[in-house]
Amino acid sequence: MNPWIIAIRPKTLIASFSPVLVGNALAFHSSEYSWLIAISSFICALCLQITVNFANDYFDHKHQVDTNERLGPLRACQSGLISPTKMKLGIITSISLAIISGLILVTHSDIWILILGLLSIICALLYSGGKYPLANFALGEVTVFAFFGPIAVVGSYYLQTQDTSMQSWVMGAIFGLLNAAIMFTNNTRDIKTDIKAGKHTLAVKLTKEMCSPMYRAMILGAYALLFFSYFLGLWKGFPVLFTGIWVFYAQIISKRFENASGKEFNSILESTSKLTLLTSVCFSLSYLY
Repeated sequence: MNPWIIAIRPKTLIASFSPVLVGNALAFHSSEYSWLIAISSFICALCLQITVNFANDYFDHKHQVDTNERLGPLRACQSGLISPTKMKLGIITSISLAIISGLILVTHSDIWILILGLLSIICALLYSGGKYPLANFALGEVTVFAFFGPIAVVGSYYLQTQDTSMQSWVMGAIFGLLNAAIMFTNNTRDIKTDIKAGKHTLAVKLTKEMCSPMYRAMILGAYALLFFSYFLGLWKGFPVLFTGIWVFYAQIISKRFENASGKEFNSILESTSKLTLLTSVCFSLSYLY
C-alpha cells in the first residue's frame, strides 16, 4: 500500500465526512443551498482531518509515543515508510488545501466561519504537537466531540442557511459522541504504551475498568439523545426509526468492548467507525425522503 494512504488513514475520515453530510442534509431544502459550498465544506473537513492524522503521526514519532510495542495500525513515520521531513511537507500541503477550500466558504459566509477555520487548524496541530498536546491531558475526546460534532454539523448547516437550528445542534451532539467514541476506543487500546510514554489520555486516567462504561455511555447516549429529541417533537418518526435501528448494533459493539483486550480493539474501532457512517447515511437519506 502507498505510504501516504497509510498516513492519511482513510477509515478515520468517516469522523469528518459524517457530520458534514448530516449538516448538509439538514440544510438541503433551503432555498439558498449551494453545491459549491457543500463540496468545499467536504474538502475542507477532510483536509483538516488529514492534517490531524499527519500531525499525530509526526509528533507521536517525535515524542516516541509510537514504538514497536504499538498494537494499532501501522504508522508511517514510526515504521520508516515516510521520513519526518516529508511528513512535515505533508502537513503543510494538507493545511494549504484546507485553507484554499476554506477561503471559498469564507467568501460565502462571515467572520465566524473564518474564526472557526483558523481555530480548527490550530487545534489540528495542537492535538498532538506543541509543548502541551491536547491529547496528553485527557482532552482528546473533548476536542473530537467539539470539532467533529457541533462545530462540523452546525457549521455545515450555517454555511448553507446563514442560521442555526435546534436540529443541527442536537445532531452535532449526537455525532460528537459517536466520533468521541472512536477516539476513546483508540486510546483504550493504547493505555499501556501511552502510560510508558507519559501520555495521559482520558482512558489512562479512567483506567481499563472504567473504560467500558464510558464507551457505552458515549455510543448509547448518542441514540438516547436521538430518541429523546423525537419525543420533544424535533423529528418525524421515519428518520428516527430508520436511524435509531442502529442502536442494536451499538449495543453489540459495546458488549464486545467490555470483553476486549489488546489488538481486539482494532476491530471495535472499525465497527464504531462503521456505526458512525451508517448512522449519518441513514439519517441523511431518511431526513431527505
